[in-house]
Amino acid sequence: MRERFLQKIGRIREYLRLVRQLQPDCQERFATDPIFRGALLHYLYLMADSCIALAKIIIRQKNLRPPQSYHEAIDILGDVGILEPGFAFPLHALPDSATSWSMITKWLTPKPSARTSSAALTP
Repeated sequence: MRERFLQKIGRIREYLRLVRQLQPDCQERFATDPIFRGALLHYLYLMADSCIALAKIIIRQKNLRPPQSYHEAIDILGDVGILEPGFAFPLHALPDSATSWSMITKWLTPKPSARTSSAALTP
């Protein structure tokens, strides 16, 4: 169990390192380069998925009730004080379905007339 826990933390750190490398000119490149956009969204997805997997490992190790959804895994850790409630509970606002990534992509992708504007990424 400890090995899987450490492995997930290592993956999260690696994805975070990769996302930080994509930061320079991120807004412009996200708006104009579909490969860049796909890479960024992929690494963000992998990071989020690893966090949920890490939460599930902790839940199993602590013999807590099994989560029925992604955000419930975070809620459970907030309920028992492993995560601060101020962090855990606002995540309810996030969508909990396969369509969430397409919604995020739609929100982040600027309208064609605003591609060069820095305000293009504002919802």
